[in-house]
Order: sequence, then C-alpha cells, then structure tokens
Amino acid sequence: MNVEAEKSRLRGGEAPTQRLFFALWPSEEVRSGLAEVMASLDVRCAKPVPAENLHITLLFLGSVTTQTRTCAEKIAEGIAGHPFELSLDHIGFWPKSGILWLGARELPESLAALVRDLHLGIAGCGIDLDARPFSPHVTLMRKALVARRERPLGAVAWRVDEFVLVESKATRDGSHYQVLTSWRLGADSCGAQAS
Repeated sequence: MNVEAEKSRLRGGEAPTQRLFFALWPSEEVRSGLAEVMASLDVRCAKPVPAENLHITLLFLGSVTTQTRTCAEKIAEGIAGHPFELSLDHIGFWPKSGILWLGARELPESLAALVRDLHLGIAGCGIDLDARPFSPHVTLMRKALVARRERPLGAVAWRVDEFVLVESKATRDGSHYQVLTSWRLGADSCGAQAS
C-alpha cells in the first residue's frame, strides 16, 4: 500500500483510489494476430480474455490515490525510451492459476530498460512493487484446464512505440480496462497524451 493512502486510512478518511497499471497496448493489427493465435488453440473449460483487454503489463501499481497517480505520471513523462520490435512467439500455461499466455522468448533491451526505469522511478512514489522478474506476455485465457496447439504457432510481430497508463475497473462481467494516458517512445516524443 502506498504511504499516503495508509496515513489517510489511519486518520479515518479513506482517500479515493484507482486501480492502475502501466502496459503495452496493442494496435488493432496486433489484436488481430493475437485473436488468430487464440483460434489456433484447443483449450478446455477456458474463459478467453476479451479482445479489448489484451495487453502486456509493464508494472502493476495497485490501488493508488490521485497524489500517487500524479507521481507515477511524472516518472513516466521523464522516461525517454526507444521504440522496439517485440516478437510474441511461444505459448505458456500456468496450470495452478489456469492462465494461458503468449510470450516473447527474447526480451528486447529497450523493453527491459523501460521496465527497469519505470520500476526504479515508481519506487520513489511510495508504492510497494512486485519483485518478480519481468516476463513479457499477453494473457489470452483464464481458468483453462488443458491447452494444446492445433497448428504451428506463427509469431505475432509488434512494433512498440508507446506505453500507457491503464485503469482497471471491476464490473459484473469481469474487469474493464481504460487507457488513461500514453507516452511515446523515442527522441521525437512530446510527452504524455491523454486518452
């Protein structure tokens, strides 16, 4: 929990929060490629992730106050970063959680640097961050029991030139994600763009 939110809670006044994460948000072309991969799988008892929710989480912030969100956005604005090519080229399955995912065998250095810069900067905003190593993947299905590929997997190529801040809202039908702000990667970037 972030320090300011905890202080507010202890004083008896819960500060309003948003559940946020930084992510790579795919274009429609990339979403189409992800949908093709999903269609090529033989999966039992799985709940597919809605196409509009497909993404790669860079850094999960959790429930944060407006003050913490502002801090996180300032950190993101200061990240120069470089565009990169990402190849999503292998299927993974976590049997314990039933999550079927599509990942990248190789981690581009520009992506590793982006995640590292976000992690180091956001730590100064008072957020307890996950210490597990970053592994780029798109969750395709949840609650899967068994997964087999029906045909060879073709890699989904993704030209990444921006990252985004996303809000997760719980609904009756599951989670709904809304992109709040985006930042361009590269020397010609001009900072944040509200969505």
